[in-house]
Amino acid sequence: MKQIVFVLFTALRFANCRQQNCGRDAELGELPYHASLQFYDTNEHFASAAILNARWVLSTARDLVGRSADSVNIILGAIQHDKPISIQRSSEIRIHPMYDAVRMMNDIATIRGSFAINFPPLIDSIAMSPFFVDVGTPTQFSGWNPFTTAHPSILQVTDLEIVPCINSDSMTFTGNQMCAKLIGQEKSLIESCRRDPGSFLVANNMLVGINFQHSVAGENSLFGFSRISTYRSWIMGNIPI
Repeated sequence: MKQIVFVLFTALRFANCRQQNCGRDAELGELPYHASLQFYDTNEHFASAAILNARWVLSTARDLVGRSADSVNIILGAIQHDKPISIQRSSEIRIHPMYDAVRMMNDIATIRGSFAINFPPLIDSIAMSPFFVDVGTPTQFSGWNPFTTAHPSILQVTDLEIVPCINSDSMTFTGNQMCAKLIGQEKSLIESCRRDPGSFLVANNMLVGINFQHSVAGENSLFGFSRISTYRSWIMGNIPI
């Protein structure tokens, strides 16, 4: 009985997400730079990643700290976890030296694949923006929705707008971070639309933000991201070919 109730609850949350326009299913090849990080022993997705060059992807540090490189698989060219174009084992993980797990600061990591990507169709890299992203900029947010237990886990795409950050009891923002909000959505949507770690923002075909957090301050439901422009120098120094 408890199992039936759980399945119904999960299905209702998934339906609620779709009804409130949390996002849409990505089309095959639409996001060729979006990768999935999975546990080697279970093939379970635990974070998204962005392909930066033929050997390295970018993700968040929180789920990689203390994990050996050979325990992670990098899944490429997939919009469903179990239908990748390419799979490779991670060979090195570099965590930002100032990563703070308590305050979730500098939540950045680079992951090296075991062999160079030859970039077949449906797989590509994305450039990092060197520019400061202003309030009002429209962006595209992509990631896998965790509330899909009874459904295929399909990569989701959502339109967000950059907005001023507002501190809350659960989150204090700094100049290294920026905030975005679902266009035209209300506070109640925050629980049904959260995404997986490593989800990222793209504007003008360049990577501008990564490291999903959420913060509720009054009537404001914000998604927080690390600014790529702030961390670009560190990232460039940690993705050698």
